[in-house]
Amino acid sequence: MIKLSLRGEGITGKEILPNLYEALSRSGFFGKTGEPRQLVLRVLEEISTTKGRKIIILQAPPGYGKTAIPYAIGLSTMFDHSSYCRSIHVLPLRSIIEDVWLRLQKFLMKLGISKHLVDSVIGAQMMYVHGSPFLQKNMVFTTIDTFFMSAAKLPPQELSRVARGLYGYYEIPRASILQSAVVFDEVHLFIEESTGRLKKGKVGKAQSALMSLIRFLLHGGVPVVVMSATMPSKLREELVRMIRAMGHKIEVSELLYYRDGRDPDFESIKASSKVKNIPIIIKSSDECIKAIRRIVEEKASSYSRILVVLNTVKRAVKLYRQLNVNASLLHSLFTPPDRAMKLKELKNKDKWVLVSTQVVEAGVDISAEVLITDASPANSLVQRAGRACRRGESEGEIIVIYDEAEANEGYGIYDSTLIERTFRYIMENCSSLIWHLPKVDDSFVKSRGYEDLIESVYADFKFKLTPKWTYEMLLKTPFPDSKTALEFYLDYGSFTRDTPLMPLMLLPSFVKDGDILDASEIQFLSYNNGIPAKPSILYSLAKNGLLSIIERCSGNSYRIKFLTKDDEYVKMLYRGISYLLRLILKGEIVAYATWAEAYSPELGLVKGVNI
Repeated sequence: MIKLSLRGEGITGKEILPNLYEALSRSGFFGKTGEPRQLVLRVLEEISTTKGRKIIILQAPPGYGKTAIPYAIGLSTMFDHSSYCRSIHVLPLRSIIEDVWLRLQKFLMKLGISKHLVDSVIGAQMMYVHGSPFLQKNMVFTTIDTFFMSAAKLPPQELSRVARGLYGYYEIPRASILQSAVVFDEVHLFIEESTGRLKKGKVGKAQSALMSLIRFLLHGGVPVVVMSATMPSKLREELVRMIRAMGHKIEVSELLYYRDGRDPDFESIKASSKVKNIPIIIKSSDECIKAIRRIVEEKASSYSRILVVLNTVKRAVKLYRQLNVNASLLHSLFTPPDRAMKLKELKNKDKWVLVSTQVVEAGVDISAEVLITDASPANSLVQRAGRACRRGESEGEIIVIYDEAEANEGYGIYDSTLIERTFRYIMENCSSLIWHLPKVDDSFVKSRGYEDLIESVYADFKFKLTPKWTYEMLLKTPFPDSKTALEFYLDYGSFTRDTPLMPLMLLPSFVKDGDILDASEIQFLSYNNGIPAKPSILYSLAKNGLLSIIERCSGNSYRIKFLTKDDEYVKMLYRGISYLLRLILKGEIVAYATWAEAYSPELGLVKGVNI
């Protein structure tokens, strides 16, 4: 059990937060005993002493320990809540939330705190997980989707009430937000989805939502921290410009690693690893997967921990099926319990091979000796490299594969120009590039940090972060209520995603077409068998005869109804999404469903799915 003691006696409110972080660091709370990180400490000191509206932009390398900021803020509210009552940690991906949330649970239990007490002060709130429905616990972890809807008078847990004509208790989570300190983490992922649009001067939903939220919070006097390892300087400048345009009473503090603070022990650990960079170009996709398989099998004889990150679920599954070594597979189409179990097992092993998609890209605390990755934009690639030699392994390799056929199309998800520029830079600088530090000093002869890569790739991008008028009205103006917010939500399909996710549940094999389920069975399936899915995946299941819908038949009873690809519920996935969402919100439809035969704990949801 870890013993925790704060320095000095009679500590005042503004001293509790930095003192608490120092005590936690030196006690081994964050996994090992160590000195506090200087930039993390500066962020906490600034939050403690601010008297007005303030935003802190922190840019520090992967593995630096930035997650300690929301942890420390939340824990400090158990000692003093005169400035804020909780920390809300906003992240872009559910998979990252699961990792940071479970990690904090483990840290707190090291202090001797019971699981029951831990669950009473921290909670995750997102689709299928309801650990803090009104965002009221001391530490809340949530997605930007859930956070935005809660701030915009449409908290997800109240959606069905609003859809039935009631107003819902929407001011409760808004009050919770305005009494908090809010940390936006891994901000590069909020913008990555729409980088192509940004290049053309257009703004995606995630960018509009992020800017509207930041402006709303700052107007309300909420301390805001924005964190990233890989934000291009042009994007950071645009963010600062938009914030300063709000007025002179907004404080903006930029803290950049190397420029505003350094940690010699951190740099020493990162520089001690002799990482070899190996770029490879392959013209055919089929040949590419075969080549990656050969590399994995060869490296497995020399290294204990190998991570493969591929850009699509289809590529990851295809490689996994061809491997002749023991491996695990991880992607977005697993149920939450299976995904959590895979990560837990991985962390308890000394030797492993993991084939994954971008779900491990940020926030997931694993350290591979070898990273084999598809080429991707610079932001993404630096984050992936942050999963390699994370704990100062003496040597390792980062192998970047450029699949010429797929890269020319951006793998269907990225801007192809960004991929090409990133890979070209790596080809030209592979012998000098240090992935784990943004900059290097003269002691590293002929070396350069990853910041040069990012600045080179995004050199001529014109970032435009413009808040949306509709979003601003919902967030700031008292007159629009939850019913108004609902109509906008139905029109947009999602406030934060360009492609909305639909609820999908896995049905046990003994459940048949026409069977009736009660409310408790539906709740169990939601928590344990839920997988958010894009409309294209549901349509693919329907074409293969593997899709049903769960619809209300009376009271709290729900019927399983088999769907063909010509059914109206399937057609509405592309024509009539607004009406479909209304049916779901009113409780007439609970979710789409598929059977256990389409899913396996080993492969995820891949049978009958066009991935």
